[in-house]
Amino acid sequence: MSQANVIQRKKVKGTTMSQHQLNKLRELHIEETLITSPLPFVEAEELDSMSCIQLEDIEVDDKHAGTASASPFFKPFRPFDHEMRESFSWGWLDLGEGQAPRVYAKCKAGWFMGPWQEVDLLESDELEIDIFGGTAWRRMRCNIRETCGLTLPYRCFLDYSYLHEYFSDILFFPKDEEKPHLACIIGDTAISTDNILRSEVHGAVALIKHQLRSERFSNHHTKPVMLYTFQRDQYARITQAHYDAKIGKIVLRQSRQFDLRGPKPTEDAWLLMRWILNTPVGDTLIKSEGDELPTIAEVEEPALSPLRPTAALSASHCSSLSNAHTPEGSRDPLVMADDVSTASEPDTTTTPRQETSSSDDIHVPAAPASVTWNGQAQPLSDVTCDIRRYASNNTAFIKLRATVALKAPAPAKTNLFLFVYPERIRTVTLDETPESRSQEIVKKKLGQNTYCLHFTLDRPAALIGPASLENIAPKNKGSAEMLHHLRSLAQETSFSIYLPAKVVSKARLLSLCEAASGHNLASITWQADMTCLYGGKGGRVIENAPEASTVNPPSYDELEPGPPLPPISQGSSFQGPSKKRRRESGNSDTPPADLSVVEAMCRKLMGGMKAELKLDMSNQLQKLEDNIVVRLEQRLAEESARIEEHFEQKLLEVREETTDEIGTRIEDEYYGVRVRLEDFVKDEVQDAEERIVHHIESSATISLQFNT
Repeated sequence: MSQANVIQRKKVKGTTMSQHQLNKLRELHIEETLITSPLPFVEAEELDSMSCIQLEDIEVDDKHAGTASASPFFKPFRPFDHEMRESFSWGWLDLGEGQAPRVYAKCKAGWFMGPWQEVDLLESDELEIDIFGGTAWRRMRCNIRETCGLTLPYRCFLDYSYLHEYFSDILFFPKDEEKPHLACIIGDTAISTDNILRSEVHGAVALIKHQLRSERFSNHHTKPVMLYTFQRDQYARITQAHYDAKIGKIVLRQSRQFDLRGPKPTEDAWLLMRWILNTPVGDTLIKSEGDELPTIAEVEEPALSPLRPTAALSASHCSSLSNAHTPEGSRDPLVMADDVSTASEPDTTTTPRQETSSSDDIHVPAAPASVTWNGQAQPLSDVTCDIRRYASNNTAFIKLRATVALKAPAPAKTNLFLFVYPERIRTVTLDETPESRSQEIVKKKLGQNTYCLHFTLDRPAALIGPASLENIAPKNKGSAEMLHHLRSLAQETSFSIYLPAKVVSKARLLSLCEAASGHNLASITWQADMTCLYGGKGGRVIENAPEASTVNPPSYDELEPGPPLPPISQGSSFQGPSKKRRRESGNSDTPPADLSVVEAMCRKLMGGMKAELKLDMSNQLQKLEDNIVVRLEQRLAEESARIEEHFEQKLLEVREETTDEIGTRIEDEYYGVRVRLEDFVKDEVQDAEERIVHHIESSATISLQFNT
């Protein structure tokens, strides 16, 4: 059997096993059980029923690096020097009493995002950590569910904040797309020293299920995940997890608690930041026949009778589980944790490493944009644009996103995407000062300073919608117009995208244009993957089929009149073309019909037609009224949702501004008190010195004695 066939067979088998494991986890309904319980902790028996097992703790301190008790899949960042501590130390806050419980965890976790802050929001999108060599991880905090189909743990109550709450809104994924590792940050209102928290189990299950859904990692026997749980603003803890196919359970290992209490960053805080900036390591690839995953029959009834979940198991037991997938003759991944050079790496000829960021990299998520193309009178403005580029491996991806309201069974609002694959780009040019009749509309939407990217494609962009919907039917007129514009744009090979100048630098756009026009770019795999869209249900390419009809009953003014009735007047007869043949002979002709009888018949016919027309008009008006009421209710619901979303966004902005202002005022007061205290101490010391000198001078006596 050829090597290619062996690899393909392993990948198919891995995909089948991942799907089987995912189905087993789904049947347990772990997330539903966790989110409905009011208790913050998970007992050992309950953990076992969730198909989870907790092994011995992870040793996170430097003295344990490279040992069997350290993390086998994540290597911490190098120790911080004085310059790094100075750069990242600002913003540490002690909020004090009086805040909502979940605010404490969110505020403390925010400090650890300092390395991902931009150095200069206007002039450059270089990150703080890039100054010190960069990190192996990329951070995602917007549109996580829509972008990759992952629903992070969330259990919060607007009116019952005294209940146990937890949340997660920050995801980390490796720059190296071949790494199956994943991590996220969790905020929790409970504090636990010994027991595992529900939020930690919830987060581990959510991340592992997401990795099992992805076919990209079917050739990996282990898909490790890492959770950083902030327990209010007091403590934090690391949880490492992976699904062990040999025993058919999720393996959980936790660190000691990191102490974050105090007015300034503690040593534990710096150690935790090093772990958040870790490097994903470990031998997770299937390499040989002996390293393959077990068959479905082998994991249907795993031998779990001697294994019971405990807070800590023996080191030898842990090592045996961790090495269940270690190929014969390969090094122990636990020992390899501190040796990155020996860890399994992807083939750099096809997928270069992305641990280091480049000055040409672009990361523009959900930027407001406007699009114009030939034959379009007004620019399409209600869209956002994502642009990503990794210069290290010559990959990029561009997509437009628009929100439309679709008819049931679709959600109330659904995102449609327009994928611009780099392989389809013929040329793309940058225009800093575009001349267009629609410039005023663009400036109102994006501001005065904009960049314009002119695209010329070999093939049109792909319009992507939910795979679960056979027909894309808009609910209202606005959504119908948006869908019509998107369909029209999906048939064009030449169009322009306008972006605010502040979201990305000119140099990076010029570099992108040069690379794309030179046909040197390939699509980013995970960005082009449609299977993870729409909550994991997947997306599909919307072909240029006839658009769904959204016809409503015609209005009264639009009703066309019926055929004219024949005129009836006194003394005139109802005449029409006769089909009777004239008699050839005969003298007894039929006498003419009585006009009164004809008029009576006509009146009867007119009355019936009038009643029928009246009933029909009444029905039409009733339907029209019902449709108007339904449309108004839908519009009110949409406006209510929009206002509520806007209010929540503004409230969040006000909270962030308030937190920043409080921090600034505290810092100002601190320095003011410090200056006044220094002046007071100096004055007191000077006064004391003067009093001592004066006392010595006033009380000093000289005695002379002469011996005669």
